Amino acid sequence: MQLEAAEKAIEHHRPKQADEHLRWAGGLARKSLSEARRSVHALRPQALKKENFWDALKDMIKSITVGTALHPSFKIQGKISPLPPVWQENLLHIGQEALANTIKYAHAHKFGTRVMSGPKKTAFGIFR
Repeated sequence: MQLEAAEKAIEHHRPKQADEHLRWAGGLARKSLSEARRSVHALRPQALKKENFWDALKDMIKSITVGTALHPSFKIQGKISPLPPVWQENLLHIGQEALANTIKYAHAHKFGTRVMSGPKKTAFGIFR
C-alpha cells in the first residue's frame, strides 16, 4: 500500500510525500523480513526435537515416499559426530527439497541418501 501511495504521489508531482511513503515501505519490509527470519528459526523441525538428524531424515524420507514408486535407500559410513542444530535443520531442509524435486521432476524409482563421516570431515549426499 505504501508503494502504491508513493506511485500516486509521484504521479501528482509530490516528491516529499513519495519519499515518505518509500521510507515507510522500506521500514515495513525490514521489519517483516526480521519477523520472518525469527519465525523460521523458531520452527525447528519437530522431528529433530525427538530424534537425531540421521533418524529424522530417514523417517521424513520414508513417510513422504510411502505410496509412491520411489524406493529410498540409506547408507551410513563411519560414526556421525553430533552436528550443530542449525546444520541439522539445513541438511534436513536440503533433503526435503531434493526429495520433492526428485518426485516432481525426475520420475526416478530410486532415491539414495548417504552420510559419510571420518575423523576430519562429514559428508552428506543424496543420489537418485
